[in-house]
Amino acid sequence: MVKDAPTLDDFITVQHADKFRNSNVLVVAHNAKFDYPMFAPYCAHATQLCTMNLGRKFYPAAPSYKLGVLAKICGVHKVPTHRALDDVETSFALLQHFATANSLSISELIELEQAVDPDAVMPFGKHKGTKIVDLPKDYAIWLINTLDKDDWVVRQLRNTPDLYIGIRTEAEMTEKLMPNWQPTDIFLDAFKVAAEKHKDGVRKGTTIPYISHLLAVSALVIEFGGTEVQAGAALLHDVIEDTDLKDTFFLAALVGPEIVKIVVACTDAFEDPKPPWRERKEKYIVHLQEMIAEPVTNAALLVALADKVHNAETTANMVLLEGLTAKQIFINPPFNAGVDEQKWWYTSLVAEFSKSTVAPKLVERLDRAVKVIFK
Repeated sequence: MVKDAPTLDDFITVQHADKFRNSNVLVVAHNAKFDYPMFAPYCAHATQLCTMNLGRKFYPAAPSYKLGVLAKICGVHKVPTHRALDDVETSFALLQHFATANSLSISELIELEQAVDPDAVMPFGKHKGTKIVDLPKDYAIWLINTLDKDDWVVRQLRNTPDLYIGIRTEAEMTEKLMPNWQPTDIFLDAFKVAAEKHKDGVRKGTTIPYISHLLAVSALVIEFGGTEVQAGAALLHDVIEDTDLKDTFFLAALVGPEIVKIVVACTDAFEDPKPPWRERKEKYIVHLQEMIAEPVTNAALLVALADKVHNAETTANMVLLEGLTAKQIFINPPFNAGVDEQKWWYTSLVAEFSKSTVAPKLVERLDRAVKVIFK
């Protein structure tokens, strides 16, 4: 089957050089940590998408995540026979199943696979079935020291700050670690649009450029495990609501449809002038409840939460550092609602985000800030 086939180096550098050198290559494989390193050096930019990791996301109770087992669970007719082409076709069939069964695009699948899953459980070993965030410290240390650094379990541990900070080994604290992702045009294009459209904006009642809020929200998203798409969306979460850029098709042409999907989910007003404040916020709470109830974690939730946390903590600092009260802060103008309405709004947000599994520590920060504001 492979006797007369070209070598990998010849296939990539001679037969298909332009495709790999000039394109963003998506490496799809089952247990992609073994395949990705072979292709990445040949690519200008490469992204991996692992069908085994997706299987863990969609079928957490599966008895195994071997290719054949997942194929049978998903009803994929092409079952692997340990021949290379069969494995390729089965992996591709699994990818198609994950996309169509869950109405997700390839970009959304990539984002889902890379995202931290607070409910992820150990797929093997003496603690099989235990949530990774609940693993004993000594066992978590053993896993990090034993498994490959790109292993799915290790990636979950590294992206769970509360657990990982306490179990890093001395070697890891001195070695140069690689970032979860590196900025590409996805993030840079979002920043350019945000900087242009919000260039005249300021924070309420101040001369602080509004871009400071957008950068702070994006920073929180990144710090709590967000993807580049989520970080870019954080920069633009107010662009439809607060600027003249309301054409989502045009915005998608500038920054891509995946960012726009998150921005739209974070927007509570598309028209100008905006509907009454209470009406908008009540609709947003219902929308938030719907997103939290979705079976697959909505990427917009982390962005929305980071936005509310930065707003609440900014206001809490006015109470703590400037000695102001909520009644003194929430005056109209610049705010569109008084202290009683704001208290309802913020306590409702805390109640709803507390029902989600997204960034629990960030939800705690929201709760703490709200209690400071309305003490």
